[in-house]
Amino acid sequence: MRLINLFLVACFIIFFSCKKESVYIEKSSDFQCSNYPYTGKLVLKGLCLNYTIEFIDPKDNTNLIESIWTDNELSGKSYKNVFRLASICTFPSNIEEGDKFSFDIISDYQDSCINCKAYSPTPDKALFIDVCK
Repeated sequence: MRLINLFLVACFIIFFSCKKESVYIEKSSDFQCSNYPYTGKLVLKGLCLNYTIEFIDPKDNTNLIESIWTDNELSGKSYKNVFRLASICTFPSNIEEGDKFSFDIISDYQDSCINCKAYSPTPDKALFIDVCK
């Protein structure tokens, strides 16, 4: 009996004293989105795809966005480095307020969807973007 207890204690010590190496494996979406140079965050999801997006670390693109924009009509909240989503037909429906995503700015865009015209306040400056899905 004593030999069995000694064996169990030795196994316990050996098992819990081993160092486990952590291995980080990037998700396939990380590789897929590596071609998208910018990061955005959906900060305001208004009616009829009137979305306000924060441009995370805009660097040289500050002239394309509103440095500070205040939603005076609904919440009175101010946002920094934001723009209105112009490419409403291709924006993924699974992105919710607070979600971050990778994107690229595009210049050639054609609407291909029907959208309601209800008004929600958004910044004056708008960008057409391609979002990594």
